[in-house]
Amino acid sequence: MKPNRRLESSYGKRTFLVVTLVLVATSAVSCSSARARAATTAINLPPMTLTAVAANGTQLVLTSNDIGSLPSYTTYGGYETQGGFIRGLGNYTGVPLIAFCNLVGGIANGSSLKITASDNYTKTLSYDKVNGNFTTFDTLTGQQVPHNQSLTPILAYYFDGANLSSDEGPLLLAIVGPERLATTSALWVKFVVKMEILSAPAEFPWLLLIIPVVIFVAIIVAAIYRKRGPERSAEQVTQIMKNGSLHISTS
Repeated sequence: MKPNRRLESSYGKRTFLVVTLVLVATSAVSCSSARARAATTAINLPPMTLTAVAANGTQLVLTSNDIGSLPSYTTYGGYETQGGFIRGLGNYTGVPLIAFCNLVGGIANGSSLKITASDNYTKTLSYDKVNGNFTTFDTLTGQQVPHNQSLTPILAYYFDGANLSSDEGPLLLAIVGPERLATTSALWVKFVVKMEILSAPAEFPWLLLIIPVVIFVAIIVAAIYRKRGPERSAEQVTQIMKNGSLHISTS
């Protein structure tokens, strides 16, 4: 019996059509899944603002969208309370302080960074601390231990992948690092709303004080020599200055 080629041809077309529909449906599901994954991993921050102030006074106000668009950093952190208890251990995600500083011109060596919370509490970090130099504690024993790698102070908006709780956030100054060490709770600040770069204080012009003193002494010595003449010895001049008297004997 000869095969029905017309039937075979019809069957082949139907098979091709079914395979094509399956591939299209699979592609659509794959694209939908990809979009769903992208949506779940996108940074969705609650409403917040952060004011960054440069050393020259220039201000930059950042919204939650601005902060969410900056490169984030995630690693482990925690703090030791005044009572010696280790708290807040987990993975924090946020933006390093140094990145915010760079948005307003950077922070110079010798400068400091003032952090302000919404309740007007402030904490000032030295240049060294902004760049990761902190005292660290073992998270198991609470004992002070050295760290081999620099830590990173960040303004955190996530804790273990979720938005910060309302009693800490939306922005928290946290100190994190790869060695899973804790830092003192005195440096962690809740409800951060402002950061301000403070220029290094100018050195006191001691030379401007010394010069008038030298001139005053020279005037005294000149006055003594005019009264008594050059025969008075340097030792006598010194003694007069120690006694605080410029009275000259005429006997």
